[in-house]
Amino acid sequence: LVDARALAAAKPGLRIINVARGGIVDESALWNALRDGHVAGAALDVFEQEPPGENPLLSLPQVVVTPHLGASTEEAQISVALEIADQVVAVLEGGHPRFALNAPVALPEAMAFLRPFIPVAEGIGHFYAQVGRQPATRLQVDYAGEIADYDCSVLTAALLTAFLSRFSAERVNPVNARAVAVAHGITVVEQRGARASEFANLISLQAVGDHGTSRVGGTLLLNEPHIVTFNDFRIDLVPQGTFLMSWHADRPGVIGAIGTLLGQKNINIASMQVGRDRPRGDAVMIVSVDDPVPESILADIRRIPGMADVLSVTL
Repeated sequence: LVDARALAAAKPGLRIINVARGGIVDESALWNALRDGHVAGAALDVFEQEPPGENPLLSLPQVVVTPHLGASTEEAQISVALEIADQVVAVLEGGHPRFALNAPVALPEAMAFLRPFIPVAEGIGHFYAQVGRQPATRLQVDYAGEIADYDCSVLTAALLTAFLSRFSAERVNPVNARAVAVAHGITVVEQRGARASEFANLISLQAVGDHGTSRVGGTLLLNEPHIVTFNDFRIDLVPQGTFLMSWHADRPGVIGAIGTLLGQKNINIASMQVGRDRPRGDAVMIVSVDDPVPESILADIRRIPGMADVLSVTL
């Protein structure tokens, strides 16, 4: 890479430091440039042949050399092998690499803040993949609050991985998530802003399709991920477990009919919450259940007067 031609084109008086790999700098050309004074000095700890033996560079007073020991000791090689293996395992288990060339990464101090939000981003992705009732052509991920002070690309990658893995035939991970999105015709946009919010930090997904826009918001509450908004509805959902999500008219009797039917079908309800846009308007209900609900029971629920739709969601 650095040969006689490159050295001749450089400004006189330069200094060369090579602590990367032997052979990057042509040692014969460097010796000539040092002898002629075109290169003022050099610092080296790697050579074309190691140990360097009778290398003429060692005889020049303007050359500083140090032994190339860092990656040559048995302990260092074991540590490097273990570090690589740990990161491979982490990625295969759905985690995020710490030192990757082709995946979103964050500095250690930033990652310490962002790491708890990874389950939030993943929860949003898994949630929308199941309740979004139209294919998305554009996904916009917005970050508000203190979280917006950081590079959130690692969170966007986590959200995309969770979302795409629900329907993509290709294995999706943080490395290829954006490429898989493009392959599915989805444009991905990431925005950060410090706009006011009732939450200290908020991750919001806007999914645009041919029939409008869907929105999902999530945050971290008491160190636990929560889905807190869905379209115009306020909800509070920990994205874990099996749920029924219904869209229905906000009027007396609908919720009771759902509960009665589930009881008749021996479906045990763990918790229930309702969000509505206005009194006697439209409402969504999230029912946490112990077991997945068969499609036949979902069909019975859809026949309840005032019911628009119901889905089974597993997070």
